[in-house]
Amino acid sequence: PASEELIVKSISLTPAALETLQRLMKDTGDHLGRKVSASSVVRALLAYTERNHLDEVIGAAIELELNSGAVVWGSRRDSH
Repeated sequence: PASEELIVKSISLTPAALETLQRLMKDTGDHLGRKVSASSVVRALLAYTERNHLDEVIGAAIELELNSGAVVWGSRRDSH
C-alpha cells in the first residue's frame, strides 16, 4: 500500500546480480513508460514470493547463494 512506511536498507550485489537488477529496471521501465527503482523491483520480488508461497523455493536459492562464496555474511549455525 502507498501509505505503508518505507525503511531504507543497503544491500550488497555481485556484478551479475547488479546487471540483472538493472535489466529488470530498464525493461520494466520501458514497458511501463516510467522510471523503475531498484527498491520497487526488490519489493515486487518479495511480494511475489509471499503471495505465491515460494518460501521453500527461495530458501533453496538463498542457500545456493550463501554456499557460492560470492558474498560472505554471517556464519553457519551449529546444529543442535
